[in-house]
Order: sequence, then C-alpha cells, then structure tokens
Amino acid sequence: MRTILCLAAALAVGGCAARRPVAAGPAPGAPASATEDTAGLQRALARAITDRAGWDTLDLLVECRTDDGLTSARVFGNGIGIWNDERQFRLDPDRIGSLLSALQGAGFPGMDDTYGGAPRPAPPPGGAMVTISICRVELSLGAYNKRAVQLARGEQSPTLKELADDLLEICQAPARLGLTAASLRDGLEKISRGELAPETLRIVVHRKPRKKEDPPGFLLRVAGNRATTRAYEPARGYRDPVVLRMHAPELRALARELAARDPATWPSNLYAVDYTDLSIRVLNHEKAIQARQFAGLAPSAHGRQQRAFEEVFAILQGLHRNALDHGHLMADPL
Repeated sequence: MRTILCLAAALAVGGCAARRPVAAGPAPGAPASATEDTAGLQRALARAITDRAGWDTLDLLVECRTDDGLTSARVFGNGIGIWNDERQFRLDPDRIGSLLSALQGAGFPGMDDTYGGAPRPAPPPGGAMVTISICRVELSLGAYNKRAVQLARGEQSPTLKELADDLLEICQAPARLGLTAASLRDGLEKISRGELAPETLRIVVHRKPRKKEDPPGFLLRVAGNRATTRAYEPARGYRDPVVLRMHAPELRALARELAARDPATWPSNLYAVDYTDLSIRVLNHEKAIQARQFAGLAPSAHGRQQRAFEEVFAILQGLHRNALDHGHLMADPL
C-alpha cells in the first residue's frame, strides 16, 4: 500500500492546455468562426511542416475499411506509431513531415466533417440502424482538433479516401518492423522497461455511485500521456472534463504497478460497493472488469485477485484526484 500511495503522490504533474475542435471549413453562410478555425489549422499545419512547430501535440489517426477488414495507423509527434492496434512502430522526422504535407496537399483543414451516409430504408421492428465508416482521418495539432469521416453510401469524397490511403502507405513499411506484445502482462512489462511507449497504454475506469450519500464517482481515461477525468455525483451528474499531462517515467511506473498485479488473471466479475467498470489495454490485449454487489459474490470471494483489483483502483482514484488538483479544464472535447 505504501507503494500505491507513493505512486499516487508522484502522479501530481502539470496539465496540458485546453483544446478546441476545429470546424470543417467554410460553407455558404457559415459563421466567421468556422472560417477562422479552418485558417488557423492551415497556419498551424504550415508551421508544423516548415519549423516542426507543435509536434509535441501532434496526434494523427487514419483508418480505412476494405474487403479485408479495417486498417488503421495512429502517429504521434514524437515518432511513435501504432499499426492496427497490434504493433508499435517508429517514424523518422522525414516521414512525419510527409504525413503533414499530405494533409496540407489534400486541403484537410477545409474538408467537411462527414461525407456520404445517405438515408437507408427503415430497419425492421426491434432492429438498429447501422452507419458504417469507410475511412476516417483525425488530426490534433496545437490548439486544433479536426476530423473528416467518409460513411458508406451517399456522395463520396475521392480526395478524403486518397488522403487516407496515402497516409497509411507512408506508415506501412515501418509498421512491418514494429514491436508487439505477447499478452497484457508482457505489454505492461515492456512499457515499464521502456521497450513499448506509453502511447500503447489505454485505461478506462468508471465508478458510478447510486445514492446521494455515497462518495463521488468519476470517469477516468488514460491515453498516451494524457489522463482525462470527469467527477460524478448522483445529484449533479458529470462535471466538465479535466486533462492532466503525464510524463513517461510516471506512466512507466503506473504500468509497473499494473503488471505486478497481473489483471489478465482476474475474473471478469469482482466485488465493489458501487458500480465500477475497469478496462486496461496494451495494443490488442485487453482485460475488462465489472465490479458490483453481485448476488452471491462475497467481498472475500476472490481473495488475492480482489485485493489486487482494489489496489489498482486506489492508484487510479489517486490519479483522478491529482488530475482534478493539477489538470486543466478541457473545452468542448471531441
């Protein structure tokens, strides 16, 4: 427990600046703010190409669906890339520059948010309407976030599809030499040793109290070097999201604590007074836990694994509190 408390204290670091989403480009009669945001992203993209400005905030996601399935790549400004959620690869600065130039050349800042998606016949009673994404490009750079999605059916954008294909092609060869994880524990241990980057780690923990007199809950997401959390109270609902930027040593320490408790070996259902959901993922290895007051499940039923779960929850709850104390409000999250 002392280790847990020390780690929670060490996770108190400065937050990252709030970001605002970018409109998809001016349409006839569009408000001036949409035009200004598009022009702002164009300028940020140009500076990133010429001076590498803002690369520390760069986060690019591209995915395309073909007959063989979904192909995706995510690239960060430090050169870390993730291919199909299966392997980590690295890009040199020239290739990152090529990605940015492709975005600029295709006019990505001015693209629409959505293409295609024509209405379909009404689903049968009890059925659900499903809209399939053919390809998607998302960019976070400096103060700007932008996404463009192409849906099945309807009017398509050949330019968006060609851009997505070009971005994937730039990443494909380096991805073949990428690093994988044999299991969740192996992935966590590789992060703790610095072999895998923190960008491969994803954590979501959600505690939702049911009664007003219960302690407040929260929804915490850890993705890359950012922890984003929202406090929750039954009477007030979810509060605005707060973002905390974490450093690599802290994330490696977090992965070390998780690996030591081997969550992949836990049962999928554990005990908690309030509804608690936890998922831990490294690349394509994930463990999801539901903790409740399940009928017939005593708090001591799973012994060591129950204690390990509670220790991990305490660590993540400490991270949530540190984010509230030291993070920054996130304005209008995507």
